Amino acid sequence: MYITNEKDLNSATPLPYVDRKLISGDNVMFCIYRFEPGADFPCHTHPAEQITYIVKGPWYLKVGEKEELVRVETGTLAVFEPNFPHGGKSAGCEAVCIDAWSPIREDLLKEAKVIHFGKEQK
Repeated sequence: MYITNEKDLNSATPLPYVDRKLISGDNVMFCIYRFEPGADFPCHTHPAEQITYIVKGPWYLKVGEKEELVRVETGTLAVFEPNFPHGGKSAGCEAVCIDAWSPIREDLLKEAKVIHFGKEQK
């Protein structure tokens, strides 16, 4: 078991107006995203299944090949199957969401605090 606090996770800015903090175990990865007004997260795909929880909305999800905008509010949950095109866009105010991926996103490991069986790895 390992316990930590969000403030102890490294912060990364992958895009303007976007902050993310990542923690990963061996089989699941967890991310806290903070989006400032004006944030635009491009559509992308990855081989991991993803669950997104909107902690603070509103926010727009971009979904599918046509990048349809779907307005989501605080408390919304979205489940994306592997390789499903998705992204996001500001609704004009700060938004916060939590993403969880399984299997872990190897492409994001360099940013994450990685935990193996209760021992922190860097």
